[in-house]
Amino acid sequence: MKQGIFTTLLMLSAGLGTLRAARVTFETFERSHQFVQSDGVTRVLPTSQDPNSTVIVGYLTTSGEASTFRAFGESSIENPYPFLPIGGFLRRATQDNAAGIAGISELAGKRIVLWVFGQNGEQGMFTSSDWTVPSDYPIVPDRHYVLRLGRGGGGAIPPLVTTIPLPGFSAAAYAAPVSLSVNGETPNTNASSYILGRPIPEPSVFLLTGFAGVMLFCRRRPQAAAI
Repeated sequence: MKQGIFTTLLMLSAGLGTLRAARVTFETFERSHQFVQSDGVTRVLPTSQDPNSTVIVGYLTTSGEASTFRAFGESSIENPYPFLPIGGFLRRATQDNAAGIAGISELAGKRIVLWVFGQNGEQGMFTSSDWTVPSDYPIVPDRHYVLRLGRGGGGAIPPLVTTIPLPGFSAAAYAAPVSLSVNGETPNTNASSYILGRPIPEPSVFLLTGFAGVMLFCRRRPQAAAI
């Protein structure tokens, strides 16, 4: 599924040429949010350390149905500070969308979705009513839509984010406000945690594992002594 999305993005980018393009940028602060693995603690590695760590930005053609996801652009997981390689942070804007100046019109009236990929095949899909692009969003050169991921201090309220179920994965989660600190600084108590879901083995895998266990038990079970 992921490979197909990347192929689509590659095909789209082939026609970019010299057009100035549309993109999604992120309103964020160093301690405003974190993307973490299903344990709720381990940060998603930076893309520079793990090429699978990435975020695809898009929308759904049918609300709540992950299978209807349409990709708009791709971004990467980074570090909150360059000198602290802990990952879990999203700052870089999406790569230019190949539709050129009019590209942002593809998102007009849509609610943006983040599809996040982490280590060990874990994934999470997140959306928010705060991420809805106005239907009359203007089309101008190099237009970008700003998406708020988390909030800094000063009593600001973080966005209300919901998760979208991904078939074959445990439920992702979103927690806010949470307290985040970087390098021992005073924590931001209005931050957000985006928690990925883990892959769930197919039922056939459980059956095969159980069968193998039974066979192993039978082979090791000692024979009863003859009387």
